[in-house]
Amino acid sequence: MKKVLGILTLAMLFTLTTAFQTYGEDGGIFTILSTGDNYTQTNALVLSMKTFNLGYEVNVLLCGDAVNLALRKDTTRLVAPAPKTPWQILGGLIAQGVPVYVCPLVFNNPPYENQINNYGLRDNVIRVWAKCEDPNADVTPTTMAEIINKEGIKLFTYGGIN
Repeated sequence: MKKVLGILTLAMLFTLTTAFQTYGEDGGIFTILSTGDNYTQTNALVLSMKTFNLGYEVNVLLCGDAVNLALRKDTTRLVAPAPKTPWQILGGLIAQGVPVYVCPLVFNNPPYENQINNYGLRDNVIRVWAKCEDPNADVTPTTMAEIINKEGIKLFTYGGIN
């Protein structure tokens, strides 16, 4: 499993490097993470961190089972060879100023609503508001669409069956 994860990570890094050669310094990624799988979360966040460290723009949107990363409590586990849990890796991205958004659908639907109510959201995670919830919200699905469609932004989605 470690070998497969390593090969996948190298393949994705090659893909990212090739993609950004087209866009130069204005490029970046928008990572949509919608799985609770620790392997997939680790891969997505390590690649997001590496992209950020290369100087590119990174945005992260958490949906579905990935909402566990937005909670105040770490419910993820370490996936070797990564030295940190997905929750800790995301914390590193947040600490460096990477915007991390939470999908509006998780706030009103179980089991996510229950998790958020039990643990609360970690600091500096940005809630995306549906217009029906708050028509004056700063961050809405329209905001997300504008970020995704910026020149040079590549969309990376990570989901799966848990």
